Amino acid sequence: MRMKDLLTSIQNIQNEAIAWIFNGNINKVKILEGILEALTVEQRFSHLRCSFQLHLDHAADSNPIRRLISVSKSDQYLFILRSEKLYTQFLCQSDLPSEYPALRHSMSLFLLSRRSGIISQSKSILINYIPITSRMDSLVDKVLTAPIQFQRIFLSWRRGALFLNATCICGERWHRGHIPCLPKPTLTSKHQIEFVKCREERSKNFCELDYLLNVQEWDLAFDIIKLWQKTLDEVKITHD
Repeated sequence: MRMKDLLTSIQNIQNEAIAWIFNGNINKVKILEGILEALTVEQRFSHLRCSFQLHLDHAADSNPIRRLISVSKSDQYLFILRSEKLYTQFLCQSDLPSEYPALRHSMSLFLLSRRSGIISQSKSILINYIPITSRMDSLVDKVLTAPIQFQRIFLSWRRGALFLNATCICGERWHRGHIPCLPKPTLTSKHQIEFVKCREERSKNFCELDYLLNVQEWDLAFDIIKLWQKTLDEVKITHD
């Protein structure tokens, strides 16, 4: 099996695992990856390869792994360990420390910055609604730190699945474009000012609920969801 085929097989398994964890659609796995800040298998391998090479470069010259890699052939998996572009980029940085512990720290910061860059380049509108300030040091969405009773419903909103099969009060099938149809949330003056600033940097469907999740106002966010759920439930009763 070629390395590309192997990575594809592992990627498929990872996609299925993430979709299962979220009880979501595997076709929406990019959004789920963005919430978890889960790298693709190929990206993860590249990052692990960097850490491995740093360790190997500071291992004893007699380390047998060095020879195994150096004599590997192109049709062997070990051959791919001969070089790594990301590691070369790391070494090209200026003012790298000479001591191994400090180098390991620099490597961690370097890889973290690359992961942050991957998030910032996401083409998902929903993922772009989650700023770096609303992520943990590991870059996982802080919604995963919300009280357990809120997590499932908040994550459902984050991935665009909440109210998915509901009918809007305007009579059409509900989607985020119908947010203006629902009761407008009331924010404090401070939150309203900050929300307006945030919305200017994002698309028109960025709403108060997105903002409150980003600033970890869990109770206020849940109150909005309850209000909107009640509104949509009343529409369902009327139509039934």
